[in-house]
Parts: sequence; structure tokens; C-alpha cells
Amino acid sequence: DKITAPASLTKIVTALVVLEKGDALSKKITCSEEAINNILGTDSSIAGLYAGEKTTLEMLLYCLFLASANDAAEVLAYHYGEGDVQQFVDDMNSYVENLGCKNTHFANAHGLDDEKSSGFKSDKQNRTTASDMYIIAKHALQNETIKKISTKYGKTMPKTNKSDIRYLYNTNPLLNDYSYYYYAGAIGLKTGTTDKAGACLISSATKN
Repeated sequence: DKITAPASLTKIVTALVVLEKGDALSKKITCSEEAINNILGTDSSIAGLYAGEKTTLEMLLYCLFLASANDAAEVLAYHYGEGDVQQFVDDMNSYVENLGCKNTHFANAHGLDDEKSSGFKSDKQNRTTASDMYIIAKHALQNETIKKISTKYGKTMPKTNKSDIRYLYNTNPLLNDYSYYYYAGAIGLKTGTTDKAGACLISSATKN
């Protein structure tokens, strides 16, 4: 129950809120200039999306889970917030509250820390607990799309109107069969790393 920063574990909730909308994975989404610009200068993990680039919801989710792409998170928040990222973040907070999370608050859809916040009381800083993230993860594992996408190690992103093909690789070494940490039967879910959060992992596995 210790309150801490979730880093990119935040993106599990981003995906849950997006998928709650019920759109087809083949739906085309245009990466807004505002969303891309919001991530510029953060020196954080991105998929290299371009303003005006058109790609599918499915590929944005692969960017979100495999590359832990903050630009993809912001594009999804902007799109599904209908141009209002804060509205999307409010939906994230309502979502986890309805799940029964007691100590979780999101200030953004990607998980980057607010460097101006020294603790976790500021509403500009994402915060959660291991017990709340357990509730979130258990719920996410009931979603077949999240299970499938978050468990994939590598994915080729097809060329778009703005880019040639790109290769996405999962940041979770449990899913990489060339890794010392590879575990057959591992299922997703997400890694995350920031200075405030440290190195984070939520994963699951089934054996026999």
C-alpha cells in the first residue's frame, strides 16, 4: 500500500480506457500535431510517430505496450479525449476508482513524472500502489486484446503516409527468448522506468 510512481505501468489503464470505447482495432487514427508536440523535448521512449501520420488503433496499442511509446499514449489520449487530453485522464481516474483502487491518481496517460513535484501529493504527479496496480492488472488480464498485444515480443509496424516500416520490440525481457530472463508461459503486461518510480514490472504467467 506504499504510494509510489507507476511510470509506464500507467499505459495499462490508458489501453483499458481506449478499448472500453469499443472501436475496431482496424480504426484509422491521425496523430495530432498537438499530441506529438506534447512529448517533444521529454527525452523519453517514443515510437517516432509524426504529426499527421495515419495508423490503426491496433498499431498504436503495439507502440504503447511494446515500445512503451509516450507519443502513442498522448495520441490516444488526444483522440479519445476528443481533443482534450485532460478529459481522457479524468476518464482514467474514474475508471480505476470504479475498479476499487483507493490510492491511484493519474495526471497523464503516459506515466512520465512531474519533475517539479517532490512527493506524491501533487495532482500533477501520477501515483499508485502495488495493491492498486494488482487490481488493475487482474482486470487487464481479462481483456484478450491486451493479453495478446502485451505478450508479443516483436512487431513490424507497416509503412504509413509519413514513414517506412518500423520494428517494435517489447521492453519486457521475460518475453524475449534470447534473454537470460525469458520465461515460457509469461503473459504481458508492462514495464516502466522513471527516476521516481525506479524499475517497474507487472507480469503474469501460467504453467501446467
